[in-house]
Amino acid sequence: MPRFLTSVVALGVGVLTLGAAPVAAQIGAPTGSSTPTTEPTRATFTPDALAQAVQVAIAYTIVNAQLTTATREMTDIQSRLADANQAYATSDQQYSEIGNQIDAARYRLRGRAVASYKNHSELIGSELEIQHVQSVQAGTQYVKDAATADLHAIQQLSRRAAQLKAIRDERAQAVRDLQAQQVSLNTERDQLSAQAAGDETQVESLGGVPVMGESQLSSQQMAAWFRSTGQAAHLSDGTTIDHLTALYVDEGSAATIRGDIAFAQAIIETGSFGHATDNNYAGIGACDSCNGEPAFPSPRDGVRAQVQLLRSYADPTSTTANLGNPPDPTLFGHDPAVAVRSFNNFSLKGKVPLWNQMGHGNWATDPNYAGKVLKVYLRMLTFAKQQG
Repeated sequence: MPRFLTSVVALGVGVLTLGAAPVAAQIGAPTGSSTPTTEPTRATFTPDALAQAVQVAIAYTIVNAQLTTATREMTDIQSRLADANQAYATSDQQYSEIGNQIDAARYRLRGRAVASYKNHSELIGSELEIQHVQSVQAGTQYVKDAATADLHAIQQLSRRAAQLKAIRDERAQAVRDLQAQQVSLNTERDQLSAQAAGDETQVESLGGVPVMGESQLSSQQMAAWFRSTGQAAHLSDGTTIDHLTALYVDEGSAATIRGDIAFAQAIIETGSFGHATDNNYAGIGACDSCNGEPAFPSPRDGVRAQVQLLRSYADPTSTTANLGNPPDPTLFGHDPAVAVRSFNNFSLKGKVPLWNQMGHGNWATDPNYAGKVLKVYLRMLTFAKQQG
């Protein structure tokens, strides 16, 4: 899945290799030390209220993804319609030109007919000199030959005109079809825009789904849900799913990040841990222009890097002083001073306080990325509620 982690995960330039330069230096992040004062979003919810907020956020992200698709299709149709109109105009001009050629040939043919009649009438009932008769007869034969050539030309032009008319009519129909699609897509886009606005209002009233906060689910509930899916986790060094979920709760709590939703994100990123032996659970470095995902030395390092990066996205006030653990060296730099500067100067700091804002270039390019993560999380919440 393409990624757009433009700060830390502009990793194709080697940010996440041993001894790599700090993230901020690699990506041109601000080097000043000023700290934003905006309070991070970390609302608390009852289990039912959280489930409701997640459901609304899912609906919102789906509608936004559809709106993005509709807008992209509208741009495509506008381009295709412009091309179709140009193609029709070309065909129409060619059809008009060949019509003019047919008219000219017919005009010449009528002239030949008049000349032939005149020459023939001069021979009837006339006593002419032999030389004059031969001259008239020669002229008549010329007129007949020319008329035959004109008639043949008209037949060829008429066949070509029929072909051009068919092409012109086909292109005219293509224009009408694209115009109809444009009208339909405009209507659909207007409806989606209205629905998105309504969903956004509802999301705002519920507070969205904050990235920051405490896990709603325990590590045992998360592990039990994963086992209920029947999936097999391929983890490194004999790590069990119980150990991994405990890491998400522990590391998430240290970074003030909802570890249970981070775990749901890892489900999406790794295909239910079908390929997670590199301890990279969040698709860090998996972008189209990157050299490859970095491997983390242990499961704890992989989880810590994920939740610390989430904290950077979510909290405009984030610094290493309020991070809970030192910044992950693989992600931010092995030199402690470098790691501190890299984390503190993260260029996208505080850009995405809510999970429903993920995607569209925030962490991932997929416009429905947040919806996919939150759908997994909603299944986890539902399972936990059913289990009591």
